[in-house]
Amino acid sequence: MKLVDLYTEYFANWISEGLLINRDKISLIGIRALYDRYLTASKITKMWAVVSVPVHFDVNLMHAIRDVMFKGYPEVNTIIHTYSVPVTINVTSDMYRLHLRSASKNYMQYREIFDQLAEDEQLAGSVNVDPETGRRFTIERDTLEYIRNDYDSYSYVYSATTEGQVFSNTYFFIQASSTSRRVMNKYKKKLTDLLNENSIRVAEVHGNVGQYLANFCPATFCQNGAGSFPNMLLSEENLAAIIPNKTNGLIAPKGVMIALDWQSKLPFFIDFFNSGSAQVIMLLARTGAGKTFLAFTIAVMLSGYNVHWSAIDIKGGEWSKLSSFVRTIEISMSGANARFVNTLRIDDITCTDDDCMNFYDSAVQGTCDLFEIGTNLSESEGNVADLRAILNEAVTKLFVSSGVVRENQKTFYKTEQFKYSDVLNIISDLQLASSYTDEQKKICQLIQTRTAPFFLGEGRYAAAFRNELTVSEILDSPGVVYDFNKNQDEQLDTLDSMRVYMSQFLDGKKHSLRRRNKLHTAAFYEELQRSSQIGKLVSSISQKVTGSRSNNLTVFLLLNAVSTFNESEFAAIKSNITTKIVGKVIEEDRKRLVEEFDCKMIEEYMKVINANVSGEYSNCFAIQYDTGLDQNKAIIKSVVSSSMINAFKTRTFMDEEVV
Repeated sequence: MKLVDLYTEYFANWISEGLLINRDKISLIGIRALYDRYLTASKITKMWAVVSVPVHFDVNLMHAIRDVMFKGYPEVNTIIHTYSVPVTINVTSDMYRLHLRSASKNYMQYREIFDQLAEDEQLAGSVNVDPETGRRFTIERDTLEYIRNDYDSYSYVYSATTEGQVFSNTYFFIQASSTSRRVMNKYKKKLTDLLNENSIRVAEVHGNVGQYLANFCPATFCQNGAGSFPNMLLSEENLAAIIPNKTNGLIAPKGVMIALDWQSKLPFFIDFFNSGSAQVIMLLARTGAGKTFLAFTIAVMLSGYNVHWSAIDIKGGEWSKLSSFVRTIEISMSGANARFVNTLRIDDITCTDDDCMNFYDSAVQGTCDLFEIGTNLSESEGNVADLRAILNEAVTKLFVSSGVVRENQKTFYKTEQFKYSDVLNIISDLQLASSYTDEQKKICQLIQTRTAPFFLGEGRYAAAFRNELTVSEILDSPGVVYDFNKNQDEQLDTLDSMRVYMSQFLDGKKHSLRRRNKLHTAAFYEELQRSSQIGKLVSSISQKVTGSRSNNLTVFLLLNAVSTFNESEFAAIKSNITTKIVGKVIEEDRKRLVEEFDCKMIEEYMKVINANVSGEYSNCFAIQYDTGLDQNKAIIKSVVSSSMINAFKTRTFMDEEVV
């Protein structure tokens, strides 16, 4: 059969309302109708028509079927489709009123008799004998529910019609396609059990499969032969409750489409923007399980909502791949062109009376943190509380002695000339203070010895602090990548940790400025566990996700293993995690997620993804989210165009021609 013949048949079917359709030619394009199924080149397809749904049914039927059946039989294609024909119902007619009164009378009479039964008889039922006819009859709760539903149906139709709702005769079909008859039989039993549990009646399509193909398959329309199929009378409200527009993820007034709901095959949206607190997302999966790819997708989608994002790229050369889709600045944090951030400066931003003190305090604290990382004090060398007190005194003294007033932003211009070496000079003076103990003086000496190679002009690492990076350079860029160019398993040294912190600090400045204008930012942190100073880096993140600083901020933590949270410093941020996205993980991590991270809701999803028997769940993730406005779970998978797939690849594959 030629392509022109195929289109001719479709046109003839449409123009003649189906009278010219040729069954033999349909079979030639690969469809063969049997008694209770139809066959295509590689699939067996069975159909079921939903006959009735309980009156009091508040479950989204379409999503429930897809969720359960896809999880149990991912190799079977489950399609659910509806066909609705509007009908006119005259609730003022004598016939309708008669039926309504009859249903009401039956319910009231039966309920009156039921209410007179003893408690045990209401539970187990009561057998009675009609004195006039001698016939035995049973009064039981199931019958009462049946009669009540009948009455409620008439009552609902009346009220819905008078409110202006349109009713339709709706055909609701469940269609399943499989390559194996054995799998199809198991699928049928599972589906039947699911529907019976919810008191949903279905009729298997058999004996008229040809009519089903002609009336309800793609490229066809309902004809006269559809009368042999059962349908349901549904209102607009009923339809909204069972068809896809109620399915999770398809309709979202706000939010970002980050992936595909892998069970329903519909877009998955999540709203990061309308909560009073920070959104902290843990993205956890083993190496090679696709977490960075998913993070790439999320970052691109966020850009479409005017959300600026930043990423600390420890490996280097990965996050720069997004530059093809988002205007991105890539900042080298290592090598000959390495940049540095002067945390002392607050002249590079325009402050107001409302936030000038916050920026002042941030500069003081940020500089103290940077020096603490550079000093890398061990427990045997002194008290960390003394270290922090000395650093705070030195930095504060630099600001005060230079005439920088915390409450007066007009004095902030003086910080333009501040250098880290200025702090070292003050610490040198403090070391001579008579009020300092010997232990504190020893710490002063350690600060100078260990940070001088970085901050003094003749120091070994002084070159790394000559090319300054300011917030103005990154403020208007939708994407900022801090590139560290470290090998896969190479540990971050002290200089790297200082650079990571400076990146975080500058990022925080940008977030504060954008928050002032009610704009959102996001930060992606990957492989921070490779730093020996992870505690200070994590505490810096924790400060961002607590209190007023958290507004309009979304933080993504990309992790390979739950063991990262073994560090005590992670405790604060651990308690602030709002969303868990979990891919393929080791069994020990799965158990810890359930026990320590309240992931019981997605435990079964994690098991399915880890097992991945059929391969359907490769690069899938279980998500459990609580945005403050909504909470739910799903299995998601990042689905993008082929051009993006090639651009996002984070591994280099050997050319097939290379031996």
